[in-house]
Amino acid sequence: MLRSRPRPMLKTPKSAFRRFIFRIVTRPAFDYTILAMILLNVALLGTSTVFRPNIQAFIVVALGYFFSGVFILEALLKIIALGPKQYFRDGWNTFDFIIVLGSLPGLVPELRDVRAGSVLRIFRIARLFRIVRSAKGLRRLFETLLFSLPSLANIGGLLLLVFVVFAILGVNFFWNVKHGDMVTDYANFQTFGVAMLTLFRMTTGEDWNGIMHDCMRGQCRV
Repeated sequence: MLRSRPRPMLKTPKSAFRRFIFRIVTRPAFDYTILAMILLNVALLGTSTVFRPNIQAFIVVALGYFFSGVFILEALLKIIALGPKQYFRDGWNTFDFIIVLGSLPGLVPELRDVRAGSVLRIFRIARLFRIVRSAKGLRRLFETLLFSLPSLANIGGLLLLVFVVFAILGVNFFWNVKHGDMVTDYANFQTFGVAMLTLFRMTTGEDWNGIMHDCMRGQCRV
């Protein structure tokens, strides 16, 4: 928290045209409108299916172009009003601009039905994260998560150490357990690497009790 800095005040442009656009993009109503467009766009993506009538497919594609046009217009208006330097100074604006650029190739009809176009359309789903910027409670949680990342790295290192210790113990005690229902070629304690993967699988709750019962039987391989 001590490394957080206050947000700089936005400078009002001197040009009358830019000042007019500046008053538009800095109004709360503008942010609420964009937020509503984001929610509608996500709802539209949720209704997309592989098998749908032609009229429904046409409506979905048309609305997709409309929402993309709205977000492109939003980025252009903010760049004009704030200027490139002031616009990209804000990390959220940079994030929005990257999403807009990433969604542009998905608008090309030739790319819409190929795998590359499907991957690029993932950028449209990423617009949902822009809700974090508008909702103060979500933004506080997100910023708290970012500030706690160094501590999470320390916790991850501690968990890795625990995994290493128990993997070594597993190799020493259960290396010769006979394969059963759960102890197989892909889940065993014969080598350190496979033991690490087996422990990770068990921490997710995937058949950990089955592996435990196979190890408790204590039947050694011949």
